[in-house]
Amino acid sequence: MRVLHRVVLTLGSLGLIAVFAQPVRAADAGDITAGYSYLYENAASTGFPAGWFLSAAAINDVFAFVGDVSGHYKSQSFSFNGVTETLSINIYTFMAGPRVIGHSGPLGFYGQFLLGAQRLSVTTSESGPGIGTISPPVGGSASDTEFCYAPGAGVDVGLGDNAAVRVGVSERFIHFDSTTQKEFQLQLGFVYRLGAGR
Repeated sequence: MRVLHRVVLTLGSLGLIAVFAQPVRAADAGDITAGYSYLYENAASTGFPAGWFLSAAAINDVFAFVGDVSGHYKSQSFSFNGVTETLSINIYTFMAGPRVIGHSGPLGFYGQFLLGAQRLSVTTSESGPGIGTISPPVGGSASDTEFCYAPGAGVDVGLGDNAAVRVGVSERFIHFDSTTQKEFQLQLGFVYRLGAGR
């Protein structure tokens, strides 16, 4: 998405500017962030409106090491000859990597690059009085785990020394054999800061 690229570059640039514009401060122990996550899968042109994320970061003045996990879910149903077929998709991502951070007043900016793995699980089931009319029968499950990476950026709006609200975006690249699949992720969360206040 070209718009996402512009957002990521803009937020990352603001973060780097804020890093060099601010005096060095004492190191913080880290932060924990949790909240809502929306995922849009480009190849299938479909969104996953049900999602969550949890991240933790070990922070010094301008750098952090981040661990991030997220889950996204979607179910769709189709009816044919009295049979209802339900497709359920679960996506879990486990990632970690470096983050550069900066501050300007109550605002914090960051840019990051995370690496990890994505696990995709698909389950199909059927119900209804017309089940016997389907041949071959539909039902079962499959899963796959693939390497992925995600450049991203975000903004924290401070709510005091130890809390903030975060808006983050990233573009995730998932490798399936010889192809690369793209996903857009939006995170909205609450940040709790451990250690010294900012």
